[in-house]
This record gives sequence, structure tokens and C-alpha cells, in this order.
Amino acid sequence: TINYTTDEGTSSDTFSIPVGQNQVLSNTYTSSDIPKAIADNGTTTSITNVGAFGHINDVNLSLNILHSSDDNLDISLIGPDSTEIDLSSDNGGSGNDFVGTTFDDEATKSITQGVPPFTGSFRPEVPLSSYDTKDKGGVWTLKVVDDTSGQTGTLNSWNLTIKIDSAVCNVCGTCGTITLSPSTLPN
Repeated sequence: TINYTTDEGTSSDTFSIPVGQNQVLSNTYTSSDIPKAIADNGTTTSITNVGAFGHINDVNLSLNILHSSDDNLDISLIGPDSTEIDLSSDNGGSGNDFVGTTFDDEATKSITQGVPPFTGSFRPEVPLSSYDTKDKGGVWTLKVVDDTSGQTGTLNSWNLTIKIDSAVCNVCGTCGTITLSPSTLPN
């Protein structure tokens, strides 16, 4: 309700002005420092930089790793605030590879229930929702630990898909300040 005074007296009107709607935006960020050899009985890291705008609604990670014994691998994601999430540790027995593997909290099957080459979507061992509501901006690091000597592999690719909440104007695509003046008020 707005109250206003004109030459004809004081009046009030009730109206609504739609200025925006909540919308989920999704962006994918791909690491550019790959491929990388996975150090035998060592740690391999790869990074991707993510712009600073937005609070996280959802995070998914996709990767491709060739390795001769998946149960040697501990795979984790480290966010810009140093929160480390265990995606998969020592899964897959002596099977080979993670090919077209996506870690997604909404997947129907856990990575612990999967079999190599782990193609498709799997829930990580620790939920990625630990990142929800945090700022997405900064350096994200994928860490691959080969915890047993004798087998080697390659981290061929990985990317993050991050969804954020954003208000988008219903009218023109940007949100701004609404200013009411006598010329914009109803008669």
C-alpha cells in the first residue's frame, strides 16, 4: 500500500511490482592443467579457478581417470575455504578406471556400490552438499592419492558444475532500483 497526496487530496492504493524471481544458474568449470600422471604411491593435484559471484546451491564433479587398480585411489575435492570432501576411497577392487564418472548427491547409487569403470552418476562417500550456501569463488582442487605402490595411471580430465541461486528481473533481465514519483503513481 502506498499513500500519496495530490491537488485532489490524500489517497492510497495497494499494488504489487514484480521485480524478480529466484532462478538457479548453472556453470561448468573445467580444469586446464591436465592431463597429469598419477604419482605411484603419491599425491596428484589439479586445480580450476571459479569466479567469485554467488553462493552455492549444488555442486557436481565429473572426471576421467585411467588407472590399473582403482582400489589404490583416494579421490577428494577441496573447496576454496579448504573444506575437503571424500569422493571415493579405495573402491573398485583391482578393476580399472573412472570413465565418464560424475559425483552427484542426487544420484541413485553410491560410488561404494559401483563397479569399474564407474561410468555414470554416483553419490560420493561424503555429500557435496557440505559446500551448499558457501561462496563458490576461488581455487578448487581435485586431489588423487595413490596409496599403494605398483600401479600407475593418469588424470585425464575433470570439471565442476556449480549451481547458484540468483534473482533475475521478470521484465528486462536485470534487477535495479524502482523509484516511484508522482508521475508514476496511479491517478
